[in-house]
Amino acid sequence: MSQTANPKRPRLLVVDIARGVAIIAMAIYHLSWDLSFYRFIPVDVGFDPGWVLFARTILSAFMFLVGVGLVLGHGDGVRWSAFWKRWGFVVGGALIITVSTWFTFPESFVYFGVLHAIAATSLLALPFLFTPLWLTGLVAAVIIALPCPFFFRPAL
Repeated sequence: MSQTANPKRPRLLVVDIARGVAIIAMAIYHLSWDLSFYRFIPVDVGFDPGWVLFARTILSAFMFLVGVGLVLGHGDGVRWSAFWKRWGFVVGGALIITVSTWFTFPESFVYFGVLHAIAATSLLALPFLFTPLWLTGLVAAVIIALPCPFFFRPAL
């Protein structure tokens, strides 16, 4: 029986390190949030400006790294099987978070969190893999500049 070599794309150490740092930061934030929620620490992690900045920095890092991963994985052509497999895992994780928080916190469950955003933006970003960088930057700038009160609620 012969084996065909499976040419894997080389990994970029800096991207893997950045992903690891983002995951560690997220774990620190969520541990601190839990400690705050159960009043083991005096600070309200959900509203303290420093903690809010920390959370948004982590979110920004995750979203940036998702975009980097999308370009690295599919920049020369979308590998649909790999894309849908990854997307399914992300959507599954998002659904687990939504359902579990709905049972745990029915008044304030997570209906659109980081995993939901990763799933949505992974789909929305696909066309931009093949557009000029200036157009992608312009669209990103317009989206960032547009205010949307829906997204400025602390409960999200």
